[in-house]
Amino acid sequence: MLPGVISLGIFMTVMIVGAMSYLDDKQRGVHEGYLVTLNTKLELVLRQNLAGTIKATISGVMITILG
Repeated sequence: MLPGVISLGIFMTVMIVGAMSYLDDKQRGVHEGYLVTLNTKLELVLRQNLAGTIKATISGVMITILG
């Protein structure tokens, strides 16, 4: 059961941190400040998903240690 919990925890963390923060930034108007820079929209999405992946990996390691 532990591998399932780890997989689900990592998936949900990446989804919440990566995608939902992008949508939240867009809704609050912070997104327009990002578009002024030389970064493309794809780079913004990939960077936020990478940040979510790093946080999810750390949480997955912590769940593994506790499990």
